Amino acid sequence: MKLSISKSAGIIAALAMATTGTLLFNQNDAKAATVATVHSGSVAQLYTEQGEKVTNRALAPNSPWVVGKILTINNQTMYQVATNEYLRAADSSLNGETSQDTGIVVHVIDHDQALYNDATNSNSNRALQQGTAWKVGKIITNKNGDTFFQVSTHEYIKGSFNVILNSDKGSKQYIADFGINDSDSSSNNNSNNSGNTSTGTNDNNSGSSSQQETSTPNISAVNTAVLNSINKERTSNGEEALTEDSSLMQAASIRAKEVSELFSHTRPDGTNAQTVLKQVGNTSTYYGENLFGTPWNQLSVQTPEHYAYVVMDNYKGESGTENHYVNLMRPKFTKVGIGSYYAQDGTLYVAEEFTK
Repeated sequence: MKLSISKSAGIIAALAMATTGTLLFNQNDAKAATVATVHSGSVAQLYTEQGEKVTNRALAPNSPWVVGKILTINNQTMYQVATNEYLRAADSSLNGETSQDTGIVVHVIDHDQALYNDATNSNSNRALQQGTAWKVGKIITNKNGDTFFQVSTHEYIKGSFNVILNSDKGSKQYIADFGINDSDSSSNNNSNNSGNTSTGTNDNNSGSSSQQETSTPNISAVNTAVLNSINKERTSNGEEALTEDSSLMQAASIRAKEVSELFSHTRPDGTNAQTVLKQVGNTSTYYGENLFGTPWNQLSVQTPEHYAYVVMDNYKGESGTENHYVNLMRPKFTKVGIGSYYAQDGTLYVAEEFTK
């Protein structure tokens, strides 16, 4: 009997650290409206909290940044401008009137992200690098449902499938036309002589969603989105799409609820995960299971499609020869069941059950 199970306990732990770990502030925190502006004339070097230079990034002259902690590092006053990146006080000036510190951090999880400048109503010439985290000031939504997170005095990163927040507690300000410029309007309302109108739908690999955000997940829609994500990944890489199996769907629903109690491939009763097959009358002997969980309300976009994107993005970022991604791509697997469970603490768990 072959058993193909990837270990996922570390994945939820790693995700929890990335998406729920808030910054810890000491008594030297900056006040709620503190911004550090880099001096003109030269770029400013960034440093870690350990005093080491950040070698792949620097801050542009005259650029303003929301400040978190104010520390003394190697006998120099430093202003926190990202999770573990600090600007020297000697390279900047402090201003307490142009922004606010919410305690929220935005993480760029995929691709460098362009910034929007509200002073010019256009994209900035700067971007936030993939893998970085930045403190958030204001949070603004517009009439299109877009959300923008302030990372400097006039620069905002737009909420998308490529960013994750550490908290959903920030208050949002509504400005109907914020972030909408003439080029946006023309591209989304482009009519031709036949009277047809472009919908402006963006069908790319970044996880763009046409679904409405919801405060609680639609479990059926989440299951469908995760299934579609898996089959899209398989067929894009030369593997056959998996067929949804009713008994595996039942098994996955059972396992998703169980992992909210014990996040493990061992069930709460002490038996291994594969025993769920017998429980639902499935006699397959070649079996695999993937597990995942993250707080729904800490997704930057609260839709089933975005949840599925985050799941797959984390799988694809794993290393090693035995992991979640390898599991879902196995050529021998032909059937799958997806089950989700929304726990009382707000975590949405998903179980993926595979057989041939």
